[in-house]
Amino acid sequence: MGKVVVHRVVEARRRHPLTLLLAILVAILAVSPTLEAERIHPLLVQLGFSALLLLAAWACSDRRRELAGMAVVVAAILACTWVDYFQSSRIMTMAKPATLTVLCLSILVITVRRVFAGESVSGDTIAGGIAVYLLAGFAFACTFALADIIRPGSIRLGPDFAPPEAEGVAGGRILPYIYYSFVTLLTVGYGDVTPATSETRILAVLEALFGQLYLAVLIGRLVGAYVSLRQRRGE
Repeated sequence: MGKVVVHRVVEARRRHPLTLLLAILVAILAVSPTLEAERIHPLLVQLGFSALLLLAAWACSDRRRELAGMAVVVAAILACTWVDYFQSSRIMTMAKPATLTVLCLSILVITVRRVFAGESVSGDTIAGGIAVYLLAGFAFACTFALADIIRPGSIRLGPDFAPPEAEGVAGGRILPYIYYSFVTLLTVGYGDVTPATSETRILAVLEALFGQLYLAVLIGRLVGAYVSLRQRRGE
């Protein structure tokens, strides 16, 4: 059974890499609240999150050098997680979201290159375009978490998000930052999690701008490719 699953994943990566990437990112979103609701050990949550991101890196990368570089970043994330667990320090706590941000941005850049490089548009290309949007949300989430470590209270969490025994990213909880990031990216703004410093407010503005401008660029890319295809067929 396990060999069949692995074979299907490898085949999906060969034929539809960006679709596989999107599926992994959606899985991360879907699993995050379940992990925190069940109060699974924060170390396991962070290790599982890192493993999924490594799988995402493998799915989108078609060059060994790129994959090797991202594997090094994931190794750094795992090292920071273990060191911080056994001997917690401010530096290690800061290093985790910082390296996660680097990994998310690396995957994002590779995916953008693949989405916008070709002239034709397929279902896999559209999946990649959506994956870029999700990756931006994860990258900003890590950046908000980092800001909250550097200056505690930079993100004001509502009472339903911050249990006293595991408040914020220092307690291993990532859901509040993921939630806030995507609410900002989608410009929903419920107000139950808010930026409390000038730096995080500017980050929120930049994320909202990215969300709107990227959608416009992506739609323009898809429409342009469709028009170009129609013109070639007309010739």
